[in-house]
Amino acid sequence: RERWSAHLYVSADQASALGNHTDTTDVAIWQLIGRKQWLLCAPTNDDHDPFLDAKRDMCATYDDDEMGSIIANDCDVDELAPGDTLFIPKRTVHSAAATTDLSVHLTIGFESATTQDDALPVLPWLIPEVDDEDEQRRRLAQCNDCTRTSACPAGTRSTIDSDGTYACNSCDSACDRLFGNGCDRCHNCNGCNSCPAGTFSVGRASSCTDCAAGTFSGTGDSSCTSCAAGRFASSTGSSSCAVCPSGRFEASTGSSSCDICPAGTFNSDNQGSETNHDNVNDCTECPAGRFLSDDATDDDLHSSLASCIICPAGTYASSTGSASCIECPVGRFLSDDATDDDLHNSLESCE
Repeated sequence: RERWSAHLYVSADQASALGNHTDTTDVAIWQLIGRKQWLLCAPTNDDHDPFLDAKRDMCATYDDDEMGSIIANDCDVDELAPGDTLFIPKRTVHSAAATTDLSVHLTIGFESATTQDDALPVLPWLIPEVDDEDEQRRRLAQCNDCTRTSACPAGTRSTIDSDGTYACNSCDSACDRLFGNGCDRCHNCNGCNSCPAGTFSVGRASSCTDCAAGTFSGTGDSSCTSCAAGRFASSTGSSSCAVCPSGRFEASTGSSSCDICPAGTFNSDNQGSETNHDNVNDCTECPAGRFLSDDATDDDLHSSLASCIICPAGTYASSTGSASCIECPVGRFLSDDATDDDLHNSLESCE
């Protein structure tokens, strides 16, 4: 005859009815109200402690030292929401703690079922049939070991200690509750914060360093990246690089400013695309009949075609990109006074 046991557990936020323990039967869990986080440590081939291996056959609890040995092998963390179910084979060390203000779950223990599939015909209303186990045991989180004092990884800074380390027992209380106060083992439970954009750290840092001018970084970066050609970052601590403004270009990477176009040229693109500013050839030559004498001193004088001035009376410019106009030969004249560049674009314009 089948033997069963049933228990209803009601827990307040962060509370746990039972600590880490094993049962003498397989159990099925049905989460009714709120949420609970479960620690599940099934026996593995890596268990080498004969005492703990024998203890798994008992209805027993496990202290911090024993949990430290058990967690060194493979454990899962699983959080259940209302309607979720969980099958826990006997000899699995487990515990649960509420993660909401009120959490209620039902536990049914039965001796003969050895797998979840075996339990399905017996309790079809309790454990729904699903094709994907992840639908039933969702939000699975692997846990990592940490030493009692560990260095913050690259891209982060310590919020606790000035030497760039963190103490495991200062981490999230949920880790302490599930794994014991001796050492926290949860991902992201390390007392370190990501460096903000525009800064970086190489690890074991109590603060993050501003990126140098000409470089930038995103959140949590361990180094800064040089600005691409056609872009610049004029100040330290930049989270991005700006495209060069009109009248300028920058052919090099990692620049804190952009170069002004040389005499006889202009660039009318105003921070539209870096490809319009990544080479001196992006500065357009003034057309024949015009000139631009400023030689890279004022970007406002190189920002548009209007910066290229039509040659005055008596002069011409037969080449593009001219910095000045050429006077007509002696005995020849050109009466137009800077009204039409087509009248100043060759020697033949001089009558």
